[in-house]
Parts: sequence; C-alpha cells; structure tokens
Amino acid sequence: MDDFNKLLSRLGDEKCCDRINVLGLSTAFEDFELYTAANTQKLLQSGEMVGVTQQYFQEKQIERYAIPLKFAISFDRETFHLNSLPGTPIWILFDQDCNVLSSCFGHRSEEKVENMLSPYLGSATSIY
Repeated sequence: MDDFNKLLSRLGDEKCCDRINVLGLSTAFEDFELYTAANTQKLLQSGEMVGVTQQYFQEKQIERYAIPLKFAISFDRETFHLNSLPGTPIWILFDQDCNVLSSCFGHRSEEKVENMLSPYLGSATSIY
C-alpha cells in the first residue's frame, strides 16, 4: 500500500487521475472478529491497526499507520471469498468496461506497480 501510495503521489493528477481510478478494498480472510468496517474506519481516521497487520508493523517498530491514502477505501467481507482470492494484497487492473487488463497477487514495489500501469498511462509516465 505504501509503495502504491508513493507512486500515485509521484505520478500526480496530471498523469494518471484522468485515466485511472483506484479503489482499496478492505476485506477479511482471517481474524474475522478484528477485520471489520469499524476497524477499517479506525485505520483510516487514526492509523490504528489490528491483528496480523498490527503485528507486522510492530515488528518494524511502527505503532500507527501514518501515511494518508490517496485513493478511496471500501470494506467488503464477501469479495475475498466470492472471487476465491489467494490472499492479500491482490492487484487487479480493469478498463472502463470492467475487462481485466492485468492482475497479480502479493506485495509489489513501486517500480513493479508502475510497470503494471505504464502501458495504460501512456509513454510519459516514468518516475525514475
């Protein structure tokens, strides 16, 4: 999420926001009692984390998620199971007609996300 957030900041509105929309989907595939709409709201408002996410960041000595997200977030518990997703994060790139253009599973560096997006953003999108 951090790398994608950084990428959006670097690309800026003039390069991508008129061509792509981003939706972060908060879902649950474990710890169902912790990953709720209320806890998603707490994460977005105060950076408060729970469960495995909290453990992961605490290992990195990070107590709160302090980076403001530059894209919309929605909570949906069913999406994960209905689509047989293997885990999170899942990256799915759709066109305006909901055709899947690209998808991958797992954390991606800023460079890899840019490479996934660049064919759809035009030739002048490089941030490096």
